[in-house]
Amino acid sequence: ALVSSRASCLVALIFHVCMTTAAASPDGVTVPYSLVAAGKACSNAFREVSDFAGSAQSCAELVCADPLCGNLFEDRSHKGGRCACLAANTACAELDDLDSNRYEITDISSCEPQATHDCFVMLYENGDFTGWSGSFPEGSFSGEDFASYGALDDGASALYVSGDGCSATIYGGADFSGWSLTLAEGSYSAEDLQGLGASDKDISAISVFWGAPSSSSSRSREERGAEGEDRNKEEEQAASADDRR
Repeated sequence: ALVSSRASCLVALIFHVCMTTAAASPDGVTVPYSLVAAGKACSNAFREVSDFAGSAQSCAELVCADPLCGNLFEDRSHKGGRCACLAANTACAELDDLDSNRYEITDISSCEPQATHDCFVMLYENGDFTGWSGSFPEGSFSGEDFASYGALDDGASALYVSGDGCSATIYGGADFSGWSLTLAEGSYSAEDLQGLGASDKDISAISVFWGAPSSSSSRSREERGAEGEDRNKEEEQAASADDRR
């Protein structure tokens, strides 16, 4: 009987890991989700819904209840880490991370209604908002997507974030890697962007979304501005040293 009981438990455990799991949303509706990839994360997971959810099931519930989240999320509860989601209609920029597992809510209709907003970003060729321009709606776009929206990879010097409560994160790498900078609604010239720590003509990916990301996923404008000033000082000192030589 003991052997039979242990066998039953083993079968149940295997079934739990391999099959789709169900979590309960705040209104009691069962939310189905499944493991997409173990040991994988998304470099563009912009919103941390919990610094420690406790389990993948709890993480799914939190993601489901957050109107800023789409159906993809990553969870590090088994390593004592965070639960984070991607914005709606955003593909995962996958990277290896042994501390993370990537999941998908398979029926997003079970969650809270997803908020829709009129967020978009304009990229401009020149720092004074002249030259070519490209318009990006909500979502994430790699360097390969830029041409389809009228922009050039590594070709923009200014941008405009439009929409009340909207934000955008720009990246130096086409795969959402390298340096990154998150910007609130407003206009940013080449001088503004460099002052905040970005590099001119070096925008290769962008995520447009409503709402501010968590503090853990983005440093403040002041921090980035100070970082940019330090970098400018270093460049000036290096140029001065070259002149003396």
